[in-house]
Amino acid sequence: MVGHILEYHPAIRELKRLVREGELGRVQYIYSSRLNIGKLRTEENILWSFAPHDIAVILALLKEYPEKVAAHGGCYISPKIADTTLTTCEFRSGVRAHIFVSWLHPFKEQKLCVVGDRNMAVFDDTESERKLTLYPHRIEWMDRVPVAKKNEGVVVDLPKREPLKEECKHFLECMAEGKRPVTDGASALEVLRVLHAAEQLVVYHMFGSYGGAMIRRRLDRIYWRFVWLAWLQLVFCVLAEIRAAIRNVGVPARIPLSGGTQAVAHRLV
Repeated sequence: MVGHILEYHPAIRELKRLVREGELGRVQYIYSSRLNIGKLRTEENILWSFAPHDIAVILALLKEYPEKVAAHGGCYISPKIADTTLTTCEFRSGVRAHIFVSWLHPFKEQKLCVVGDRNMAVFDDTESERKLTLYPHRIEWMDRVPVAKKNEGVVVDLPKREPLKEECKHFLECMAEGKRPVTDGASALEVLRVLHAAEQLVVYHMFGSYGGAMIRRRLDRIYWRFVWLAWLQLVFCVLAEIRAAIRNVGVPARIPLSGGTQAVAHRLV
């Protein structure tokens, strides 16, 4: 079981029911925005930090995997860490989904909009009371011209339940009854596949080629490993020289592959 906590949110559970029972009609497109000026990370980019929740919900709503994934991003704070990304997923059913995430945004926004040909649903996680709203807008044709007929939004009544508590209860039920969890390993793998495909494209558009960027990252890792190994070897040489000086045994046995490093350590001691 994986922690896709939004799938245990009462609003998302109700949204899944609305889609499943056809209350929205034929789903046409979905878009999500998860934006904030919040904690900035240097060990992971915004795609891996913010997008997994929205990707998981979209895949759960549509019950299908995207045929095509496109993604762009931008680095503005750290040279190699994307601060904003926009991911587009195209599905066999014709639905398109857009996922916009950023931690470099003037205000907080967490919305998921599902547009159907009968109703449109908006999940706003920043709202305290209007978490899920239905908009029964219609498109009518007049003289062969599409005209939008707008209607007031209807707030959906939801139970007051904490998503984390619901997730923990579901975990305990699955353990006790041997049930398959809603957010199982297979769903996690699907989300990871979308994230991996999106990251490849983000890196490609930012650095020119995914392969080139990956080679540079690997070379950086190899370089820093050599640096740390060199420091570690120097530490061992210094310790060996200190031990020899304390015991007054003269020059200690040569440490393998030390060479000039041990000579430097000897002079330092």
